[in-house]
Order: sequence, then structure tokens, then C-alpha cells
Amino acid sequence: MSAIRWYRLLLFSPAIVIAGVAVRSNIKTDPFEFVQLTPAQQIGLASYRPLLKETSDALQFHADYQITERLVNRWQEKAEHDSLICLQPIAADDTTAEGAKGEVIRAESKLANQLLDLSAQTQDHDQALKGALTTLRFGEAYKYCDLASFVPNCLIQRRAIACLTKLQLSPSERLVALKELKKVRGSVRSPETLIRERQAFLEKAPDPSPQVLAERARANGENYLAHAQTDTTSRKHVGTDAFMEYMSARAFARRLNRLLDDTIRRLQAADRP
Repeated sequence: MSAIRWYRLLLFSPAIVIAGVAVRSNIKTDPFEFVQLTPAQQIGLASYRPLLKETSDALQFHADYQITERLVNRWQEKAEHDSLICLQPIAADDTTAEGAKGEVIRAESKLANQLLDLSAQTQDHDQALKGALTTLRFGEAYKYCDLASFVPNCLIQRRAIACLTKLQLSPSERLVALKELKKVRGSVRSPETLIRERQAFLEKAPDPSPQVLAERARANGENYLAHAQTDTTSRKHVGTDAFMEYMSARAFARRLNRLLDDTIRRLQAADRP
């Protein structure tokens, strides 16, 4: 081969390599690849934009109790109307811990905590009671999007109950509080429910790849830990953080349920002669 041909080969080889990489990346398929948002979810998340803008302004400028409560009620109504479909995971790596869904959950959590702060600071007894009960319902509405939203909303509900128990309630107010507490207690779902829903999604995945198998092990809850300890693929693709997320949610759920039961018993005992 002549020197000129060698020179041309060296000159064009980088371009050939780059073109090959580009073609491979476009034609290679991943059996665990999913579209992150469906058109319906994109529309649903877009509908949160006006509410997110108002919430951001309220948080930034430390809105008063009335404005904050009004925003919380609008968030609550949206959750009841839309059923939170746009926030639920549709892929194995889809979570409310990040992205547009994460922005929604973070705003919801900050707004709930602001209402609780205002409820604790107000001298108006009725506002304090209403704020605590409103936030208790609010946390329940957004708690079950996925495991990433579960713990923050458990903490919000625990704060709401703490605010409630500090108030001196009249007999009629105790009845109102009992009704709300029992309603929340009756609607409680366990983290295992979210795990089973995730597993049902993963069962519909294409031919299992190492990542699919690791995710299925994660979806099995407690069985994931043993799998991760013996299988290097699971640790590489998912890691024990996935299992710890589930265990944390389960621990917070148990504490919250005990707190709800204890608070209900104390309020009921206060009405007994």
C-alpha cells in the first residue's frame, strides 16, 4: 500500500469509527427500554404547571395561612380528580424522586410543611385544627405514587398528628378529629402494595435481561436482599439501596399506623365518663 493510501486511511478512519458508533447506537435495542412518559402522562404533568407556579410563589414569599390552605385544597382536589395517574411509575427506572414528577412531589411536600408551620404558629384555634386535619388528608392523597413519595408524606402526616395532639379539643372537635383520623386509617395501604404493583409491571417486560432480573428481585421486597447478597448482577445494576428504600417505607408505615391507632384511642378515651 502506497504512502498516499495510508495517509487517506488515517485521515478518514476517525470519521468511519464515529459513523459506526452512531449507526450502532441507533439500531441497538435494549429489551428493558421504555418510554418514560405516555402522552396522557405528559398532558397530566403539564396540567400541574399553573399550580406549581402559584405554589412556588407562595413558598418564596411566605404566603399567609389562607393562601396556603387554599393552595393545599386545590392540590387535594387535583389528586382526587386526576387519580394521580400522571405521577405513577410506568417504567422500572421511573420514580417521583427526580424529573418532572419529582418537582411535583417536592412542591407538594414543601407546601404541606408550610401549612403545618403556619398552623403551629397561629393563635387561631380553629385554623390550627383545620390546618392539621387538612394536611393529614393531603399527605394521604399523595403518599401512594411510589416508594419515593411514601416516606416524605408519612413524615408530613406524623407532623400533622403532632400538631393535632397539642390542641385542647372540645367534645365536638374531638368527634371531627376522630372522623378524619379513622378515615385516613381506613384508607392506609402498605408499601407491599406498591411493590406488588411494580412487580406486576415488570412481569410484562420483554425477554429478561440482567437488569430486568435485578428489578424483579427488587420488586419481590424482602427476597431482594438475599438475591443482592449472592448475585453480583443485582448489586451492579440496582444495589442494596433499592431494598433499603422499601424497608424504610415499611418502617415509616408501621410507625405512622401505630401513631394513628394511639391517637384514635386517646381521643376516644377522652370522651368516656
